[in-house]
Amino acid sequence: MRELQRLRQDCAEAYQVVGTLGAAVGLLDSVPLAKALDNLSAASQGDARPHEDLLPFILTCSDKE
Repeated sequence: MRELQRLRQDCAEAYQVVGTLGAAVGLLDSVPLAKALDNLSAASQGDARPHEDLLPFILTCSDKE
């Protein structure tokens, strides 16, 4: 159980890091990044992955709005 809690905490922290980095480069609203954040959020709460099509993960300049 401790391992599960640690992994959920790791996902919650990764969510914060990925979101902060996405915002810093102006890609927070991109679809690929939003899918990654959704998956991390779900994992941190022990929920099912909402997006099975995350990989391959590719961001391009056209993802910037």
